[in-house]
Parts: sequence; structure tokens; C-alpha cells
Amino acid sequence: MSGGRQLDGDPHAERRLDDRVLVVTGGTQGLGAAIAAAELADEGAYRAVIAACDEAARLMRRGGGGSIVNIITMASHGGEPALTAYAASKGALATLTRNAGHQLQPDRIRVNGLNIGWTATEGEHAVQTETGEPDDWLAAADRGAPLGRLLRPDDIAQMVTYLLSEAAAIVTGSVIDFDQTVHGSSGEHVPPARTGAAA
Repeated sequence: MSGGRQLDGDPHAERRLDDRVLVVTGGTQGLGAAIAAAELADEGAYRAVIAACDEAARLMRRGGGGSIVNIITMASHGGEPALTAYAASKGALATLTRNAGHQLQPDRIRVNGLNIGWTATEGEHAVQTETGEPDDWLAAADRGAPLGRLLRPDDIAQMVTYLLSEAAAIVTGSVIDFDQTVHGSSGEHVPPARTGAAA
């Protein structure tokens, strides 16, 4: 974020901070198939998030409050078999976000999270092509998405901006599924019947 300062620490987490705002991202480029098994078992990224939130809260108290947004992932609900440890760490981050949102209320510090779904990024393009998909994989992925396209980084930026803003002044402890997946629902979509159609 412009005007912020970089906090030293674990390379898995990018943390930029001014006196009232913190956004924590814990992903690596090529997330998914490109994540090594050794990294999945590493608690470093999770510990870095805790350290970043602790430091942010300390500074925000001086200014009378602030806002933290943790970028999580839909895998926090459960992931692919090869990503069990990764999904578990993200589930822990979702719980941390809710608890911190409650804990820091007296300090007027809001804490929220976004469970990000499949997003078209340069890193995702590298993963797709390295695992055998054609260069135009995104066109097919967009066509297959329920709402007509995958997430784009700009979509995420706008939601983060909202959560950091005064427009979300009473939103805290929320982990939002920012994806096209509706948990608990299943089955194919059935087109609505045409009005006045012949029997």
C-alpha cells in the first residue's frame, strides 16, 4: 500500500503497514500444484501472520484504531488431498481472523478475512501451462465459471478497499467467501420455464 512500510519477517507473507491499515497475503506465486510438500508442513507463514497482526495492533492502538484484512483461500473449508496441511493452516487463519476481530474490538481495530477462490493471475497462468494446459486455458475457465469468469486481482482489490474503508466501519470478525462456490448447495442449474410456453 502506498505510504506504508514493509515489516521484516517471514518471506511467505507480504505485509505493508501505515498506522491504521494492514493487508496480509500468505500465498506464493504458482499456488496449488507448485507448492512443495515441505512448505505445506511449515508453520512459518502462519506464525508470520500472527506476528504481523500483533505488530499492527500495537501501532494501531496509538492512533485509536485501524483495520486488518487477511487474504485467505477457499481451501480453508477443506482442500484437495495433496493440500491437507495447507488447507488446515488456512482454516487456522480463518479462526484467527474471527477471534482477533472479537479480541481487538475494545481497541477499535477491525479484523476481517477474504476466502479467495480461483483467480486469474500470472502465477496461476504459470501453474496451468506448466501442468499441460494450453496458453488459452483462461478462456475455457471463464466459460465454465458459474458467473461467466474467474476472479481477477482487481475484484479482490476492490473488496479489500471496501473492508478497509469507513463504509465497513462496523464489519469485524467476518471471513467472506469471495468466490462463486455456494457451500451446502448442489445439483445442476435448471433454466427457468418460459412464460406462456405451450404445454
